[in-house]
Amino acid sequence: MMKKMEERRKWKNVNNEEGRRKYRRLRNELKRATDRAKKEYLEKICNEIMEFQRTGRYDLMYMKTKELGWKENHGIQNVGIEDSQGNRIVDQRKVLKIWENYISELYDRPNRPETLEVEPEEEVDTDEKGPYILQSEVEKAIKEMRKGKATGDDDVPGDVLKLLGEGGLKTLTKLMNTIYESGEWPKDFTEVTMIALKKKTKATKCSDHRTISLIAHTAKIIAKILKRRIERKIEDVLGEDQFGFRRGKGTRDAIGMMRIIAERTLEIDEELCVCFIDWQKAFDRVNWTKLMQILKETGIDWHERRLISKLYMDQKVRVRLDRGETGSVQIGRGVRQGCCLSPILFNLYSECLTKEALDGLGDFKVGGQIIQTVKYADDLVLMAKEETVLQGMIDRLIEIGRCYGMEMNVEKTKVMKISRQPTPVTIKIDQKQVENVKCFKYLGSLLTDDGRCTCEIKSRIAMAKAAFSKKKNLFTSKLDLNLRKKLVKCYIWSIALYGAETWTLRAVDQKHLESFEMWCWRRMEKISWTDYVRNEEVLIRVSEQRNILHEIRKRKANWIGHVLRRNCLLKEAIEGKIDGRIEVTRRRGRRRKKMLDDLGDRRGYCHLKEKALDRIKWRNCFERDCGPVVLTDY
Repeated sequence: MMKKMEERRKWKNVNNEEGRRKYRRLRNELKRATDRAKKEYLEKICNEIMEFQRTGRYDLMYMKTKELGWKENHGIQNVGIEDSQGNRIVDQRKVLKIWENYISELYDRPNRPETLEVEPEEEVDTDEKGPYILQSEVEKAIKEMRKGKATGDDDVPGDVLKLLGEGGLKTLTKLMNTIYESGEWPKDFTEVTMIALKKKTKATKCSDHRTISLIAHTAKIIAKILKRRIERKIEDVLGEDQFGFRRGKGTRDAIGMMRIIAERTLEIDEELCVCFIDWQKAFDRVNWTKLMQILKETGIDWHERRLISKLYMDQKVRVRLDRGETGSVQIGRGVRQGCCLSPILFNLYSECLTKEALDGLGDFKVGGQIIQTVKYADDLVLMAKEETVLQGMIDRLIEIGRCYGMEMNVEKTKVMKISRQPTPVTIKIDQKQVENVKCFKYLGSLLTDDGRCTCEIKSRIAMAKAAFSKKKNLFTSKLDLNLRKKLVKCYIWSIALYGAETWTLRAVDQKHLESFEMWCWRRMEKISWTDYVRNEEVLIRVSEQRNILHEIRKRKANWIGHVLRRNCLLKEAIEGKIDGRIEVTRRRGRRRKKMLDDLGDRRGYCHLKEKALDRIKWRNCFERDCGPVVLTDY
C-alpha cells in the first residue's frame, strides 16, 4: 500500500491525460484497499469484544470497547499549573517545582521510619522463609504480561522478555533468586517515572490529574511472582463483603448486592440507613509500619515480607512532563502506584481496619448474619437500620482509621435512607453534617432511595446517545450494514447496558430501552421521525428484531446462575430472612417487581435454583426469548 501511495504522489503532478488516468486508477485502488483494511480492523475488534462478553471477561470487554472510542489528549502540554496561592504558573522550571512539591507533600509522612527491617533471619523457621523462585514461575509471569506496554527506567520492552529462550530464562530466574535471597532491589526497579493525565478538561491543579507509573518490566515479573505467592493467604483473611480486585467478583456483584439489599428491605416495609464513605487519597495514606505488622500476622513468608519492605523503603518517584522531569522524591507512605501488589495489599489493609473498627457493631441482619459493609477496594458502604447505630459505626471507623493513617472526606461522603417514605438522616463527621442524597453514583451506577432502576436506565441511555453522536460519522457511513450493526451493539450497547444484570425492569423501563434500541437503528439509517416510517419497517431495513431486552435477560441469567451455583454473600442476600413487618402490614396492591422475576419459573425460586446447578440446562433455558413470569416464594 505504501508503494502505491508513493506512485500516486508521483502521478499527481503529471499534467497530461495519461498522468490523470493513472492517478485516478491508483486513487481508487487505494480507497478500496483502505476501506477494506478499516472494515477488517473494526470487525476484528468487534469479534474480540463479543468473545469477551460471551466468556464473562467484562473488564477486558470494556477495555477493548475504549479502542472504538474517540481519542482525547489527556496530557498537560502547554497548560499552566496553579501554585499554592492560586496563581497560574506557565514557566516550565517553576511548573516542575510545583509538581515536585505536590508529590513530596502527597507521599510525605512526618515520622517516616528509618527502616522497615523485618525480624532477623536467624529467628525464623526454615519453612516460614519461603521457597526459591522456580523457572516455571518466571515463565508464567512473563506469559501473563501484556504486549505494547511502555518501558520503565531500564528501557527493556516487555515484548523482548517474551522472546527469551531457555538460556535467557535461566539467567533471569537466577537474577530473581539473587534479589529474593539478598532482599536488595536494583535501582532501576525501585525508581519510578510518573506520567500525569488530566481527570477533567480544565485541569489547572496538580490534584486535577491522575498519575500512571512506568515500572520496569523485569520488576513487574518478580512482583507478579510475589503476588501469586501471597494472594491465597490474603484471600483467606478477606471477608465476603469485599468485591474489589478479587477473582470471580467485580463491580456488578457489588452493585447487585446494594440493589438486592434495597429491594428486600423495601419489600418488608423496613428502613435502612446507608453511608457512602470516601477516604481521602486512600491508596496514598497506607502506613507502612502497620502494613508490615499486618503481613506478619497474616502469615506471609519472611522473604516476601522483606522484599516488600525494601521495595517500599527504597522507592523514589519523579514526574515526567512534556519539557522535562522533576527531581526524584522519596516516598514515605502509601502503596506503590501501578504495582500489581498494591490492590491486594490495600484490600488486606482496609479489611483489618474495618474489622477492628466495626467488631461487635451493626444491627442489619440477613439470614441471621450481620451485614455491616459492602466494599470495593477503597469504596466503602456502611449500613444500619437505626440512625444512632450508623453514627456509632462511623465514629468508631474515624477513630480506628486515624490509627491506620486514614482520613474521611466529609464533602464527598454521603448518606441515604432507603425507605418507602425516606426522611433526612442526621449523621456528623467531626461535628460537620454529612449531606443527605436521594441518589448516589456507586461504581458508575446510580442507586436511589426508592430502590428503583429508572434513573439509572435513563442516565445510561443518555450516555449511550452522547457516545453515538460523537461517533455519528462512523455509524452512518457507507460501511457494510452488518458491520455497523455490530459496532452499535459492541460500542453503544456496552455503554447503555453497564450493570444491566442488576436491573429490575418495570414496564416503563422496558419501554425506555426499546425506544432507545429503535433510536439507534433510526439514527444509523438516517431515518427522521418526520419521514413517518413505522418501527416494523425500520427493523426490516436493518434486518433486525427487538433484541435489547433479550440481551439484558441473557446477561442477568449468566450472572444470577453464577451466583446461585456458589455459596457467597450475594446468595445469602437473596435467600436469607430479613426481620420485618411484611405479614402484618403488607401494603395494598400487588407486590413490587423483583430482580429475579425476569428469570422466574412458575414453580418458584427453589426450582429456579435447582435449574441453575446444571450449567448447560440453565444456558439453554435463556437462549430463546420469552415473557417474564413472577416468582412467588423467595
